[in-house]
Formats: sequence, C-alpha cells, structure tokens
Amino acid sequence: MRLLFVARAAPHKGLADLLSALTSLARADWSLTIVGAIAGEDAPSLAAAAERFGPRLTVFGAQPLAEVAEIMRAHDALVVPSRYENFCNAALEGLACGLPVIGVSVGGIRDMVKHRSNGVLFPPRNPAALAAALSWALDHPAKMRRMRAGARSSARHYSWRAITDLTHDALLSTLWRRQRGDP
Repeated sequence: MRLLFVARAAPHKGLADLLSALTSLARADWSLTIVGAIAGEDAPSLAAAAERFGPRLTVFGAQPLAEVAEIMRAHDALVVPSRYENFCNAALEGLACGLPVIGVSVGGIRDMVKHRSNGVLFPPRNPAALAAALSWALDHPAKMRRMRAGARSSARHYSWRAITDLTHDALLSTLWRRQRGDP
C-alpha cells in the first residue's frame, strides 16, 4: 500500500507519531511518501526513519501546489496523524483526489472522515492506535479501494457551491427568525 503524508513542518502535524507507528508494524507491505518541508524536531526522526525504512520511504520535500494532486492520485491512502486540526485542507484535497484518509479523530478531520466509509479514524497522540489503523488498512486492501469512491463523494460536500448554499440557507434562516422575533 502506497501511503502519503502531506504537511508543512510543524510538530503538531504528527510525523513523529506516524514514523513511530510504522516502526512498530511487523510487516513491510507498505511504502511512505512525505511531501512538505521538514525541519526542526522532525528532521532527526526522519533521518533515522530513512535509514530504517530504506527504499520504502521517499521524501519529496515541499512541492508546488499544482503537483500535489498528481502525487496524491498516485497513492492508495493519505495519512493525517495531526495532534490537533481545525480544518485540514490536506485531508479534503486527499478526499477530492479519491484517497481514503487514515486520520486522527479531531476537529475538521473527524467531520470529513467517516470511519470505514471514506477512511479510517484513530485517537490523537496515539502511535499504537495509528499502527492498528494502518494494519487494518493493510489487511483490507479491497475495502480501501472501495473507499476511494466514498472519498470523492464526501469531498463534494465541501465544494464552493455546497458551502455557499449552506451559508445562504443559514443566513436566510437567521433573518427569518429575527423577523419573527425569535432569539
């Protein structure tokens, strides 16, 4: 299974948790591609992982936005192990590219990813739970392939048109309540 991690360099993005989870897996039927600038506290753990994982790990570094979608489409799942997120653009972009998201159950990720429908959720700051989610995905490649359609479909709920319609409806509802004198 071709796994993808896309994030800028920041400790809360959870790269260290992902590398720890992959290290604990007693299997080698995966590869990981990392897209995004890596620096700071993640750099040493990434260097150790590169030595440990060898050719199963590819680090592209920062890439032009136009190329990220192409990279996403060449993978089987997007891993989003963030420790916290308000709204995760990478998760939404992955879903739009048809990638099931193996993501942490926080913030906007929890809203976008429906467990075993368009991805797999796991609790934050828990490399063991992430390893279990990855193992499940590796054990069920056919289910992960079927999730691709669910991923694309769920991303449509976040299109500009859908968000505009929801905002319009909410504003009209608020105006209607105020005209009637409702709180």
